Amino acid sequence: TTQGSTLVGFFPELAINNRYLTCESCEVADMIGMGVKLSDAGVGDYWDDIDRWVRNQFTEQQLTDAKWVDELAKTQPVKPVAFNETAERLAERNIGAFAGWASANEWATLIGIQQCCLGNSARALYYVLESIVQSQGKQLRVNLLLNRATPWVDLYSYIPYQGRVELKFKKPSEKVLVRAPEWINSGSHEMVCQVNGIKRNCHWQGRYLDGGHAVPGDKFVVTFPITERTVKETIGDVPYTLTIKGSTVTSIDPPG
Repeated sequence: TTQGSTLVGFFPELAINNRYLTCESCEVADMIGMGVKLSDAGVGDYWDDIDRWVRNQFTEQQLTDAKWVDELAKTQPVKPVAFNETAERLAERNIGAFAGWASANEWATLIGIQQCCLGNSARALYYVLESIVQSQGKQLRVNLLLNRATPWVDLYSYIPYQGRVELKFKKPSEKVLVRAPEWINSGSHEMVCQVNGIKRNCHWQGRYLDGGHAVPGDKFVVTFPITERTVKETIGDVPYTLTIKGSTVTSIDPPG
């Protein structure tokens, strides 16, 4: 972490002349995986870090649209395909893969895809999805304010567009705990919970707002302020200006 940026989840691997310029997805996945495991074990509380890393560097390093890759390839010199290579729908067939050596604003710098990152990052995706909502006996705990469908509740997150999450319950729960985003202080009256349109008096349990009980068909709406700020951050030896709303980077300058 001393060479990267915990603000966005940029964790470098390759050093050139003692400059850590690129971020391999394996490193981001490792940090997320360790954060989830340590938090689950009660060794530490890293949910805020995980939220930032997932929303920013980790999400952006997955290839979800290959059109730009094909357009870029058209500008490159043509060379024959070797006997152990293929050019058949190459970009399309790699949708879902993760970047090998990315920068803060470029998906590919020295290299595009290293398939070790696909295996490692897919496992990290599983860790994150399993930890968003946890059912513990008769208690339901929401650790990350990300979209998630579960057997107990469906979670809809409006972050970063609005400070709002909705929980639609499928099974009963005696206690519903919703973790506050990192910019909301524990005990703050700014985080409000409504159940079926009626405000519920809640108390705090550490970083979690205790919304009380829920029955199937209940709809919890939790709201809180969300603001935008500008941050100067050096990432991979390059100074950037970031616009951040909540914990999500919404723009970066210089752009990629």
